[in-house]
Amino acid sequence: MAKISNLTELTTATNDSVLVINDGTPTTKKITVANLKASLGLPSRYLYATISQTSTNAPVMTVIKNTLGYTPTFLYDNVGSYSMLFNESLNSTEWLILNGGDKYSYVNSVRLSGGGVKIETFNGATKADGKLLDMSIKIEYYG
Repeated sequence: MAKISNLTELTTATNDSVLVINDGTPTTKKITVANLKASLGLPSRYLYATISQTSTNAPVMTVIKNTLGYTPTFLYDNVGSYSMLFNESLNSTEWLILNGGDKYSYVNSVRLSGGGVKIETFNGATKADGKLLDMSIKIEYYG
């Protein structure tokens, strides 16, 4: 039986990386990082960020961690109404989008057909600008 020795440490891994596993039997097994993530129920891609908006400008995203392969873009649609556009469609059975509004305003987000999210901010019952103040957003893809 061959013995694995002097293993080189891998400091980063991709979905195609292979892990070698010893489960106590005489033979070793292998699993890809992608299969490990899927079996653990982890998203295959994700974006964690904060969003701010002032005056009549489109919201600005400060990315914390992004593995989507691109960064969504923002449009200013009207007072208190903005669009966040993606480079792909957002199938509701594969995507999770959570936002945390700030303590002074009401934030509403709705999926748009074809790859986007409509974000609306309110001051009471009235749509208002300048209400996104480092709002956290979490987008996860499970496809």
